[in-house]
Amino acid sequence: MVATGGCLVSQSERGVGGRAPGGGEPSSIAQRHGQGSALKVAVDQSEFGPSQPCPIGASPGRTVLGVRRSVVLAFTAALCVACGGGRAPTVHSPTTHRDAALGDADAADPPGRDAADPPGRDAADPGRDAGPAPDQGFSLSCGDGVLSSLEECEGFELRGEDCQSQGFYEGTIHCSASCRLDTNDCRGRCGDGVINGSEGCDDGVNDSSYGHCRSDCSAPADRCGDGVVNGPEICDDRVNDGHYGGCAPGCLSLAPRCGDGTINGTEECDGRVGGDSCQNHNYDLGSLSCTSGCQLDLSGCSHTFNQISAGDWHACGLRNNNEVVCWGHNASGETTVPAGTYRAVSAGASFTCAIRSNASLACWGANNFGRAIPPSGSFTAVSAGGTHGCGIRTDRTLSCWGGERSELTAAPTTHHFTAISAGRNLSCAVDVEIQGFTVCWPDAGLAFGANTVVSVASGDRHACAIDIAGLLRCAGANDANQATPPTAHAYSRVACGYKHCCAIRTTGEIDCWGDGTQGQLSAPAGTFIDVAAGFDFSCALRGDHTAVCWGNNASGQSTPL
Repeated sequence: MVATGGCLVSQSERGVGGRAPGGGEPSSIAQRHGQGSALKVAVDQSEFGPSQPCPIGASPGRTVLGVRRSVVLAFTAALCVACGGGRAPTVHSPTTHRDAALGDADAADPPGRDAADPPGRDAADPGRDAGPAPDQGFSLSCGDGVLSSLEECEGFELRGEDCQSQGFYEGTIHCSASCRLDTNDCRGRCGDGVINGSEGCDDGVNDSSYGHCRSDCSAPADRCGDGVVNGPEICDDRVNDGHYGGCAPGCLSLAPRCGDGTINGTEECDGRVGGDSCQNHNYDLGSLSCTSGCQLDLSGCSHTFNQISAGDWHACGLRNNNEVVCWGHNASGETTVPAGTYRAVSAGASFTCAIRSNASLACWGANNFGRAIPPSGSFTAVSAGGTHGCGIRTDRTLSCWGGERSELTAAPTTHHFTAISAGRNLSCAVDVEIQGFTVCWPDAGLAFGANTVVSVASGDRHACAIDIAGLLRCAGANDANQATPPTAHAYSRVACGYKHCCAIRTTGEIDCWGDGTQGQLSAPAGTFIDVAAGFDFSCALRGDHTAVCWGNNASGQSTPL
C-alpha cells in the first residue's frame, strides 16, 4: 500500500476516535473515512525532501492502487501536520489549485496565512480543513465486510470466482485473511505434471514439442509410439519392441527384418545364401536362390536319377545314391518313401513299390485290395499297376498281388520272364523260354505278332512293345490312337499311360502318341535316357540324369524334385 521510500501512518497513532496526539480535535480526514478504523495511508517521503523525516509513527509500506490520489495525499498532509512531522507535503493533484486536496488555501499561509492559527490552519475551522467528499467505493480495511476495488475478495464474497475460473479442475476456493483468493484447496490443472480431469497428457512441459504433451493437455504431442514417423524417428509401428519386421525401441532404427542383409528370425536367407548350396539340401545339381520373403528357393536345384517311373498322379525316381524320391499327389502316402536304399522303383495308381537293396519288395500308399502288401522273397523286377502289382523273382518266375479282380493277378506260372509291366486293367511279360514271346493277361489274345520282343509296356487296355529291330508294336484298345505308334524310327525304350504312350528313339529324342488333351504328348526337345508315362502326364531323364515332366500338373506330378 506504500510506494518505495514512503511510509505508512496508522490512524491508531492519532489516538482513539481519530483525535490527534495530545487530545486535539479529530482530523477532518479521519472523520470523513471512518473513525476507529485501522487506517494506513501511504506517504511518499520524497514529498518532504531529504531533510524532512517521515511523519512520526509512519512506517514503510506499499502504494495503494486504485485510491484517488487526492484522498491519499489529503490523508498524508493532515496526518503529517497533526503528528508534528513538519509542514504538509506538496500535493500534486489534478485540481485547479495547489493544496486543493486539503480543501482550501489558508489565508495565513503565503499568501493569506492566519496569524492566530498554527501554520496551515484557518481560525474559522480550528483543526479541520474542508476537503473533497470521501470515495464511497473505498474500504479502509480488509475484513470490514465491504468488498472494495482493491480487494480480490471479502469474506464469502468471491466476485464469482471459483477453482475452475482459476484454471483448476475441481475443489473449493476461499478468501484469505488478506482478502486474496486462496486456491490451496483447488486441485488439478493443466501443467501440474499429473493427468487430471479430461486430460490426455500432462508432463509439466506441455509445449507441444516432440515427446511432450500438447499445450492444452488434451493429448500427447508427436512421439515415438503414435504410429507415425515424426521428428527424428526412422520407424514407428506403435509397438516398437524390436520384434522381427517391426521397429526398434526409441523409433530410431528398424528391427531385424527381411531385406536387411542379415539372416534373422525364421529367415533362411537374406539377399544371399552365403555358403549354402543345393548339395546341403540333399540335391545333386543346381544353384540356390533367395525369395523376396527371405526363404530359400530350391527350384534351381535338382536330383539326378538312374531310373524314373510315373503312376496315376505321382512320379518317382531312383537317385544315383540309390535313394528313392517321389513327387505329386500324396493323398494316400504314395510319395512318402520309407527310409532305405533301393535298386528299382515303380509308381502305380495311388501306391508305389520298390526293390530294396537286399532284393526284398517294399510298397507304400493306398492299400485297398492289398496292393501295398507284396510277397516276401527276392526280386529282380517290379511293376505297380492300377490295383495290383507284379514282380519277377530271382528265379525269373512271376508273382502278382492285390487286384480288384482276381484275373489281374492270374500270372502264368509255368514260364520264366525277363521283363514285366502291370497296367490298369492288364499286365504283360516277356517270356524267356520262347525268346521274344510276350504274354499278357487277363486278355490272353493280346499279341504283337511273330516279332521278337525285347521290352513291353502296359497301359489301361492296350500295350506296346519294341521288337529286336527297334520297331514299335502295339495292340489292344485304340480309341485315342494309343495303339497306333510312329513307324519311321527305331526305338530303345517305351512307356504307356492311361491312353497314351511315349518312346525314346535310338538317337535319344522322344516321340509320344495317343490322347494328348493334357499336353502329355508334348515332349521337350533334347536327348533322353529313360521315359515314363502316367495317367495323363509323362516324364523322362535327360542325358545329365535330371528329370523333366510334361502334361497334367494339377497335383505337382509334372514338377520333379
